[in-house]
Amino acid sequence: MAAARVSCFALMPLRTPRRSTCSSCLFSTSSSTSALSNNNFAQIAAGGQAELLLARSSLESYFHPAITKQEECLLTLANTCRRQFLETGMAHVPKFIAPTICHQMVHEASMLKKEAFYSTEDHTVYQESTDEQFAESHPRNDLQKSSKWIIDYDRIMQSSPLVDLYTSPHVHAFVAYVVRPETSSTSSIAVEADFALYESGCPYNAAYYNIYESGDGLGWHFDRSIFGVNLELQPALEGGNFELCWNTRSSSCSNNDKDKDDVDIWAFDKVQRILKESSDSECSLAQRIDNPPVGPGSLVLFAGARNLHRVTHVQSPQPRINAIMTYETQPHQKPNAYSLAKFFGR
Repeated sequence: MAAARVSCFALMPLRTPRRSTCSSCLFSTSSSTSALSNNNFAQIAAGGQAELLLARSSLESYFHPAITKQEECLLTLANTCRRQFLETGMAHVPKFIAPTICHQMVHEASMLKKEAFYSTEDHTVYQESTDEQFAESHPRNDLQKSSKWIIDYDRIMQSSPLVDLYTSPHVHAFVAYVVRPETSSTSSIAVEADFALYESGCPYNAAYYNIYESGDGLGWHFDRSIFGVNLELQPALEGGNFELCWNTRSSSCSNNDKDKDDVDIWAFDKVQRILKESSDSECSLAQRIDNPPVGPGSLVLFAGARNLHRVTHVQSPQPRINAIMTYETQPHQKPNAYSLAKFFGR
């Protein structure tokens, strides 16, 4: 399916969702007050500072009052997140969703836990097989342990708030605005016009819940996807912290670039230093990471392919629960068979 080639905040058509979105979707897309209407976008493209207020709708209660106040400007919020994403590799919107919706999603994930798949694996930080050219102790072959419970999209109810959030054109456009590729071109509007995001073509990884119980966590790793969209729902009482080390890799962030001479895609020295400091209590890794505390209802957008990151092991009876929303840069993209089996048991 071809995407409409429009810039940042214009609404891009999505692939037909696995489930149809209810008519009273997260934001009104038919109303003339739609926050991301083409009218408002035209003003943005022309360099105007139009206030893109969130549209009033029957599902306005999904969002925290701080985001839906009349005086709040969505464009200001988006630009702040864009700046954070470029400068630190991570954009953080505290209390993105309302507490009542957050609690509802925690309850849903907890009720579906009996259907969850327990994913556990030992992996390298590059999420590739070990390489016999390097010693076992080399950062290329250092094995990390990851484990968590996953409730995939196919098991989530059609009426779930997570489905409404994931399929909302406005959430979709907000993400696209923040994570769009950086360019130094003077005709940035034209460059941005070529950037589009699509819903995942996979019925399992499109949007899903993660549950980290005591002892669970994610070891250090680079993602294969350029960016990640994480909605924090319930933090653990101890542990379960998301940590990201900014600018670990070169500005090029695709594993496909690893054979280019001018790209340090492996970043062995940086990776080795991070691995050492995270295992040595005398080193000040925590001071170098400087990630903001992520509370319930927070939205986090992060550049996972470029920046080494992890979730520290949960050390409390209360699990960490979060939701992941998967958007792709090409239509109908799906994970490979290995990923489906390893992460979803499919």
